[in-house]
Amino acid sequence: MLFIGVTTSASAARRLFPSWRDALGLPPDRRLEGVDLPLGSPPEAFRSVVRRLRDDPDVAGALVTSHKLAIHAAASDLLDATDDLATLCGEVGCLSRATGRLVGHALDPLTAMAAFDRLVPDTHWARHPRARVLCLGAGGAGVAIGTGLARRDPGRPGPSGLTVADRDPARVDHAMATHLRAGGRADWVTGVETSGDAALASGLVSALPAGSVVINATGMGKDLPGSPIRDDARFPEAGVAWDLNYRGERRFLGQAGAQAAARGLLVADGWDYFAISWALHVVRVFGADETPSSLSRAIAVTTRD
Repeated sequence: MLFIGVTTSASAARRLFPSWRDALGLPPDRRLEGVDLPLGSPPEAFRSVVRRLRDDPDVAGALVTSHKLAIHAAASDLLDATDDLATLCGEVGCLSRATGRLVGHALDPLTAMAAFDRLVPDTHWARHPRARVLCLGAGGAGVAIGTGLARRDPGRPGPSGLTVADRDPARVDHAMATHLRAGGRADWVTGVETSGDAALASGLVSALPAGSVVINATGMGKDLPGSPIRDDARFPEAGVAWDLNYRGERRFLGQAGAQAAARGLLVADGWDYFAISWALHVVRVFGADETPSSLSRAIAVTTRD
């Protein structure tokens, strides 16, 4: 199984893969191979990796981080099929050939919502009916989270609105269009181009109602240094700060942690998201038993140490 990312050697997945393999009852010869591609790599780099997946029968599939939109844009024509969510989101985060065909999947809207709901239960929205979600970053993870929220049952408690912010206007436009196709109302989702202006992003955070959720989905703090906001940004009272990074400098996590006590802020990193996502991706790539019990076993062995 390939692991396509930016700095895959630093990922806990390299250490944990044998535990996932054993928990899922896979043969002991199954292994994980990292493929590092810098951010902004040319389309041919992504096409080369997908061609390898297509042509090498010893490669079962791949999990993709950081390059989900790029893989879809550059190489979807090399795939036999894409699932409905991959087509909707314009991203490929998983490649599998367990059925004999090379299929591109977008599993993140499912895994992102599983992690989101563990962090922010329905009772939170009942207590804070005006609360919103601000997602800083409109790459693959940001699009997946917004899509998952837009697809929620209308009768279920949820945020009063979603704001998607990114430095790249094309990404903002793509996220907005995807969320609207997924069922989000035009008056519910808002897009903001920040041009990388941390002061503007900080203003978005400071203006949020109590109970709102702020998500760092920019990759800053792991794949890129720094934070999308300034230290003087005021997180929402009784809100949630979720840094999707689980490793790296995670400056955003530190900024939120500094205000946690004074603002009654719940601060979390991306570890649960990481565990849930990898469990489902390994199952899908190898065609293992995709049941709640098998996924629970894989998540249970996903330890930080």
